[in-house]
Amino acid sequence: MEEGLFHAEDITSRELAILRRYVGTHKPRTAHNGVRELRLLSVSEFLEDVLWLDGYKSRGLLIAFNHPFDLSRLAKDFTDARRPFLGGFALHLWTFRDENSTELRDQYRPHVDIKHIDAKRAFIGFTARKNPDREDLVLERSRAGN
Repeated sequence: MEEGLFHAEDITSRELAILRRYVGTHKPRTAHNGVRELRLLSVSEFLEDVLWLDGYKSRGLLIAFNHPFDLSRLAKDFTDARRPFLGGFALHLWTFRDENSTELRDQYRPHVDIKHIDAKRAFIGFTARKNPDREDLVLERSRAGN
């Protein structure tokens, strides 16, 4: 278990120094057996290390105070979600640059689908992606996906 902060890629060195000082002088408020230091990541590091590796690849449990709001601020684009999130929206978080330096959606990474239940609750999940790794394929309702 760990707790941390992430920041925009384009912050100033002064702003980064303030954040580093903060994480150096404050301790996480998570369980006593968790990581004892706050983690400071850029948005790209957060997307890669936390959402992609810990959340998607490792099937980790990600907990956030207001996850739909926070993820929507990181999204590069969005669309309407499909089943089972029909009526919700899909956030496109990962992009890449083509040979002309045009930023495009990364189809090899999942979207994050969100469907609100009410003002305080939402279903949140990763979608399928193009050419998933074999270990990422889990049958729907399979106990092997735990």
